[in-house]
Amino acid sequence: MQKALHYDLDYPSMAHVFILSPSGGILQGDRYRMDVELRNNAISHITTQGATRIYKMESNYATHMVTLNLKDNSYLEFIPEQIIPYKNSRFYQKTNLQIDDSSTVVYSETIVPGRIAMGEMFDFDLCYLKTEGKINDRVQFRDSSLLSPKMQKIQSLAMFDDKTILTSVYILTKKHVTKVNDMINELFSHTQNISGGSSILPNDSGISIRILGNSSEDQKITIYEILKIIRKEILPEYL
Repeated sequence: MQKALHYDLDYPSMAHVFILSPSGGILQGDRYRMDVELRNNAISHITTQGATRIYKMESNYATHMVTLNLKDNSYLEFIPEQIIPYKNSRFYQKTNLQIDDSSTVVYSETIVPGRIAMGEMFDFDLCYLKTEGKINDRVQFRDSSLLSPKMQKIQSLAMFDDKTILTSVYILTKKHVTKVNDMINELFSHTQNISGGSSILPNDSGISIRILGNSSEDQKITIYEILKIIRKEILPEYL
């Protein structure tokens, strides 16, 4: 991890942290685990230095287990770069979001169809992304994206249609849920080149957002437009 930076003049107390990897990507048989904990009024934005590349696999598979644990009036934006599953790769990721009712976590994940410049388009074997959210140790939601292109019609109307990139954003919080959800849906009514929607999670425990598009840059811009809304409506509670 890079030393925390405080370069945002609008939010000088926010620690910006980059997760660095010495490897070129994830290989068959790899088992990664990441645990992040914030407490005591901590405010942070965490991202990665580049995309997560999942290499071709002749046998076995790779996993990535992520736990984000927030306590005592803490706020976290965990916004990694996109996941790129190469041809014939198999990848499973489980993300656990755990907060108390005074804290807020924003988490995103973006999956692209492969190395498009090399002619890959949904040529991976399996990409399974699973997310679970808990508040005060009680499960509020479980969500899964299971993509198996060799067994599914990925670009059917019921799945991606004419889009190729999927982003999911989860906001686990008890603060201003309805207002933020309405503002995000209003944002989607004015966007071009992407399709998206926002809905309130069970028990008013936060917000779930799906974004479909054909440009990873458009997806990233949209994520940060959503962050602008969250920072305006929720982040002031922590400053």
